[in-house]
Amino acid sequence: MFTHLRPVFVAGVALLAGLSAQTSISGSFSKSIGNSYLGGSVSASASLSASTSLSGSAADAAVNLGVHASVLTHSLTVAQLDFNAHNDISRQFQSIGGGFFRPFTVQTARASLRLKFAGIQVDRSLTATGNLGGIPVQTIQLFPQDVAGDIPAILGITVRLSGNAGITFGAGANVILPTGVAEVRPAVSAQTAVVARARVAAVFKPFGVSIAGVGVEVRGTFAETRITGGMTASATNGLSGFLNFQMRAIRVLISIFGELFGFQKTLATPVDWSFGVVDRDLISL
Repeated sequence: MFTHLRPVFVAGVALLAGLSAQTSISGSFSKSIGNSYLGGSVSASASLSASTSLSGSAADAAVNLGVHASVLTHSLTVAQLDFNAHNDISRQFQSIGGGFFRPFTVQTARASLRLKFAGIQVDRSLTATGNLGGIPVQTIQLFPQDVAGDIPAILGITVRLSGNAGITFGAGANVILPTGVAEVRPAVSAQTAVVARARVAAVFKPFGVSIAGVGVEVRGTFAETRITGGMTASATNGLSGFLNFQMRAIRVLISIFGELFGFQKTLATPVDWSFGVVDRDLISL
């Protein structure tokens, strides 16, 4: 007796399922620094979204950060963070015969984190609430030890040159994916920078032993970047939280140091120059 109602019922469900409500927010930033011979670029983006309909509800979150360096037209990805999370609850109907249908729900939750750092790659994924791990803050030097060389001079004075370069990176994330609710709550943080250091010193070495000296050290930091925040995307409660992005394109410090019997001390820092400082909330709710 219900067979003639089944097409009407199915058509009605399909029509109502198309009526949905969705909220979303996103933010992004990108900047090029220097040029292709010496420079690079930084990009960051974040998004939150939640939707509800008669067929179900869903929540999504995504955070991306990339730092790239260019030297003599060769490009290198210095650091990269990609975080994605999804929590979906769909309402489905199972036929129990006689033209009757029994409703039931299916939940799909997942989160993933990918980190790349100077050739090191970390991939994490989970399908429930948990810690996605990360990389503790660390610096990889281009050379295991400072590159150094002495230029002999007169009257026992030697000119010493030394320096090194490296990459600093640290990041991590955790996420809450509640059961029975289409909601995503991530917490993400990362920091990275490209660093370089060079020294020029005049050292008094009358018998091959350093007695005293004075010199200048130049330290440079490129694409010093920090991203941190906690957000919530909920199909029932909406969107909330923040994700803050900070960047200093270039920082140069010039210090004067003294040396006595191998012990060194900074005497003054006459130059502390920065360029391209950015402090922006990619998402703020």
